[in-house]
Amino acid sequence: MKGELKKLALAELRQKGKPREKGPKQRTKLRHMTPIDERPKEVDSRDVPGHWEGDLIIGDQHKSVLSVVVERKTRYVMDARFLSYDA
Repeated sequence: MKGELKKLALAELRQKGKPREKGPKQRTKLRHMTPIDERPKEVDSRDVPGHWEGDLIIGDQHKSVLSVVVERKTRYVMDARFLSYDA
């Protein structure tokens, strides 16, 4: 069906406009996410290839989006710029 992929993706992302708590628990946690301080020791030492880190950067007024993924041992970087569109 048209728009199904967008609905699935939006369900996984944090959204503006939801009621938020004030204070240190202000941000919601993402599902299936391992905090940096809980990752295995071999990830920090960069001895084993295959550990990736990623980030999603959203521009002003959501007009541009950049995705960056880095392999920690080799420091290989993959980036992708996504074109914005009006839903």
